[in-house]
Amino acid sequence: MTANKLRQIVLRTPFRRVRITLQNGDPIDVGHPETIGITDALIVVNRGHDSIAVFEPEQVAAVEYVERKRARRE
Repeated sequence: MTANKLRQIVLRTPFRRVRITLQNGDPIDVGHPETIGITDALIVVNRGHDSIAVFEPEQVAAVEYVERKRARRE
């Protein structure tokens, strides 16, 4: 996938949560647009808890929109 195509998907307005799946099968969830940085050469995702994912656009196998998990009401 190209960096420009990924930008179009991830940074759309209004923002929707996405799951990026890498070619090795690793899922990377993006819950907010400020947690991802995209250049032509690299993508960096802040995964929280002092963890980041760094990968190249060519490593992206799929991108899908995911629904926000809602709190259960009792």
